Amino acid sequence: MEKYLEGQRSVEKRPCEKNRRWFYNNIFKSPWIKSVENFTIRYSNQSLNVNATVDELILPEIKTAYKAAHQSYSSSNRWVAYKGVWNMNVPPKIRNFIWRAYRNILPTCIVLRNRGIDIDNKCCMCNSEEETIRHALYGCSVLQDFWRNRGLRFEDVGGNGISFIDWFQGQLRSLNNREVETYCILASKIWQRRNFVVHGSAPYSLSRIWDDKQRMIETLKEGDEAIPIILNRTDSPTTGWQAPSSWFVFKLNVDASLRLNERGRIGCVIRDNNGRCIATMTKKIQGVVDVVQLEALAVYEGMCLAKSLMCTDIQVEGDAKQVMDLLKGGGLNRSYLGQIIEDILALKLNFKSVSFNWVARSPNLVAHTLAFSDFSFPINSLDSYVWLEDFPSIICNALRSDIS
Repeated sequence: MEKYLEGQRSVEKRPCEKNRRWFYNNIFKSPWIKSVENFTIRYSNQSLNVNATVDELILPEIKTAYKAAHQSYSSSNRWVAYKGVWNMNVPPKIRNFIWRAYRNILPTCIVLRNRGIDIDNKCCMCNSEEETIRHALYGCSVLQDFWRNRGLRFEDVGGNGISFIDWFQGQLRSLNNREVETYCILASKIWQRRNFVVHGSAPYSLSRIWDDKQRMIETLKEGDEAIPIILNRTDSPTTGWQAPSSWFVFKLNVDASLRLNERGRIGCVIRDNNGRCIATMTKKIQGVVDVVQLEALAVYEGMCLAKSLMCTDIQVEGDAKQVMDLLKGGGLNRSYLGQIIEDILALKLNFKSVSFNWVARSPNLVAHTLAFSDFSFPINSLDSYVWLEDFPSIICNALRSDIS
């Protein structure tokens, strides 16, 4: 309310131009209805009439008016669907993605063109139709065989010209909760595949999208608090952790996890050529709901720890292939993830030598265990905890497996 009154005083004193001469216009003392006869004001303050001024109308009932507007929207079908998005049993990343689609803010060609960007509005996958959000996530001709073979009972709603919001509301009436969650996971994977093509990569098989979805569904069924989301990790020969070959080189292993309550956590472990733990760190990351970004932040935080310990030559390992590819120059993007990558590369200049390597889960098991642990932070430790020349008991078994 104080900000409102301050704004009112500012507007009252704002000069206006009329016939090339400046004067001050006090709009708050002006009648809110001009020259209207036989007009009834439906308002809880019975003293108001057609002669009421603007400030009399606004000040007493701001809160009541807001509640009325909110209740009106809350009773609409769109609000029901909107609440359903955030109640889905899927990772926060998926809920955030569908919310962006529902709000019509995914950067499709049509959305970008409507914002004034000079871009072709044709879909990059079929090259024939305009790329709306509904088209990108369901209607594209390239996707039709994929959707027909998935067993989802999509309802034919409104034709090709319907918006994604209205189409999605129609599907909520015909699909059960698990089917809606399955569609949302698949849609996010389809959007990720589309982005690969937009940035110049060849489209990978749609069957890979289904396989990724199956792994995610199986993980959700386990009911674990931490969700190890698949991050384009490919299979590799199962080998254990390998110590650095030189005494002056240190190995930094990193990993990250994202919890159902949208709390991120990272784990970083620095070891020498004998496998001895030089430092171990776990840290809570607030406000980041994208696990790929968390993986990148794990690399950054781990390198900061290595720098503070005067480790001048390091080998960085992690099991997030997308992050490691970006760090090695595999197509930098302009997103928030790209900014983190740029910070890491700038931090790299503080070292004599740094290498970035993707490894499978087993060589990265110690950092993975730490990131997915339920370590209770001491009250005075804020959001991070570091063990110097030591390690927490929760990673003992993982360390033992590395040296056995």
